[in-house]
Amino acid sequence: MSVSLGSGAKPWCEGAIAADPAVFNDPMSHPDRFDPELARMLGRTPNVPVIEEGRVVMLVGLAQKATDYSDRDVETTRLVAEEMWRIIQRRRAELDRREAAHFNTLLLEHLSIGIVACDAEGRLNLFNRVAREWHGLPPDADLTREDWSGRYGLFEADGKTPLTMDRIPLVCAWRGETLRNLPMSIIAQGQRRRLVMSSTVPVLDELGRPSGAIAAMQDITAQHEAEAGLRLRVAALEAAANAIVITDRNGAIEWAFPALTKLSGYSLEESVGRSPRMVKSGQHDEGFYANLWQTISSRHVWQGEVVNRRKDGNGTLDVVLQDLPAGSPLLADLTEVRQEW
Repeated sequence: MSVSLGSGAKPWCEGAIAADPAVFNDPMSHPDRFDPELARMLGRTPNVPVIEEGRVVMLVGLAQKATDYSDRDVETTRLVAEEMWRIIQRRRAELDRREAAHFNTLLLEHLSIGIVACDAEGRLNLFNRVAREWHGLPPDADLTREDWSGRYGLFEADGKTPLTMDRIPLVCAWRGETLRNLPMSIIAQGQRRRLVMSSTVPVLDELGRPSGAIAAMQDITAQHEAEAGLRLRVAALEAAANAIVITDRNGAIEWAFPALTKLSGYSLEESVGRSPRMVKSGQHDEGFYANLWQTISSRHVWQGEVVNRRKDGNGTLDVVLQDLPAGSPLLADLTEVRQEW
């Protein structure tokens, strides 16, 4: 590939094109490379390239020396140019590290999970914004590992038993363990209990030597409280005397309260997947059931007395049927009114 250069640019590119120093001690004698004005301005000039991995990465030129440039001048220029290039590379690497560190800091500060870390000596050296908020304090590098639990309010998942040092997730990671989703509680001064799931990993340097540890914590307090509330409601409903039945849109039973067994004689295992028609007594005509299903299909509550048959006999149940919003199952509340055996 040929490159077309203006006459003024040629001397400056000579070293780069040849990947070797180019020295012009009499530029006026090179009209093919220098125009007269440039030759008068530069006088004598050497152009010295810096080569790295077979590529020209920088070009250094000198000018206006009163005497001719010698080989020693060229070698000195080369050494200076190479040192300049090393300095430039170090500065670039430092800028890259600073940018990466700034990015990592921003990332850590905007995460919604808590991040804590320690160095190779087991000294705390990082709490991100969330961790500082949860613990109510910044990391204290002078604090001994034995004192972490008391200072930062670390407890077992029960929220009552303080974590011993060998149970602290970050300490475990510092000792080389990798943990996944270990539950623990944080109760910082002036804050309510926070239940978190902690995952940790030891950190190794380029040579595989331990250099610290990192722990990531996810707050599951709201989820835990919601699940506890749900368990409480389910327990209360299961203790109710009403045999509430949930069916799909086709009328197949999906779930029922334990009272169904008492009122109908059918266990939950026997009932799931079957139609409530299993307790049909035959004492109501088709018009009765057509009206019932029309009412609940219109998203209204149907309430009345239906004579149903127990598994082992006859009984009368008061039935309330309600169709929930579209896509939801059908609820049937069967309350015992009288039983005849």
